[in-house]
Amino acid sequence: MIRLFTAIEVPGEVAACLTPLQRGMPGARWVARENLHVTLRFIGGVDERMAEEVDHALARLRMKPFEVRVMHLGSFGDSKAVRSIWAGLAPCEPLLHFNARIERAFQQLGLAADKRKFTPHITLGRTRNVSNKEVAKWIEEKGKLDCPAFEVTRLVLFSSQTRAEGAVYTPERYYIF
Repeated sequence: MIRLFTAIEVPGEVAACLTPLQRGMPGARWVARENLHVTLRFIGGVDERMAEEVDHALARLRMKPFEVRVMHLGSFGDSKAVRSIWAGLAPCEPLLHFNARIERAFQQLGLAADKRKFTPHITLGRTRNVSNKEVAKWIEEKGKLDCPAFEVTRLVLFSSQTRAEGAVYTPERYYIF
């Protein structure tokens, strides 16, 4: 079994804009700069045959390059606790369209539909035992983001291995637009 997900890599100038934000939150485990990305679709654990089918489906997708911009900070969690803090992307119709095409292609392969609403973001850190109030204060203190826009020209199929020191993401294949 191999754990897979599709993502857009974050260029160095955007990572340089985001990494200074990764402090000031007790209890946060920050994502390493080289692991910053925009997940388009988490696939999960699949066998070798399905991994090949995923690869073939992604290779058939065609897309024109498009531009995205990181605009704001946010968090995922519930009324009890926040699980992660992130930098969100500005609304972008080509990105939403591309994500929907990936979702359709995967469902045609027999993969279960993604139950979560697609919220384009870059996870900055994961939190444990951090109150919603603390996260809201952190987001307010960091303010509005002024990161450079970047052009998306390829999709990446990553494998993921969970380790005690954090996840290790390995690019398995690049799909150039």
